[in-house]
Amino acid sequence: MLRARGLTAQRRTTDVAVAALAEAGVIQAWPIKLKAEQSERAITGLYRIDEVALNALADDVFLELRKTPGALPIAYAQMLSMGQLGMFEHLARLQAQLRPPPAPTLSESLFEMPGGDTIQFR
Repeated sequence: MLRARGLTAQRRTTDVAVAALAEAGVIQAWPIKLKAEQSERAITGLYRIDEVALNALADDVFLELRKTPGALPIAYAQMLSMGQLGMFEHLARLQAQLRPPPAPTLSESLFEMPGGDTIQFR
C-alpha cells in the first residue's frame, strides 16, 4: 500500500511538471523515422522538448518552470535522450547482421545439398 501511494505521488509530480512544460509552450510533436535494413518506419504519438523555445522563454516563465518540481529535469533529460536515436538505429543494423539465417525446413534439409547438388535415387 505504501508503494502504491509513492507511485501515485510521483505520477502526480510528473503530471504537474509536464503540464507546466506544456503551458510554457516548450513541448512539440516529435515525428521520428527509424531506418531498418532497407525501409523506413514512422513512429508517431511522441513529443519532445523544443530546445529553442525553452531557451527563448521569458525569465519569469523559466523561473516558474524552475520552481515546478521535476519540470526542468524532465526537459533536460528528454533533450539529452534524443541523441540516442542514432544508437538505436545502429543497434538495429547490427542485430540484423548478426541474425542467423532461417533454419531449413524438414523437406529442404532432407533433399537439398549445400552448393546446389542434388540427390538422385536409382
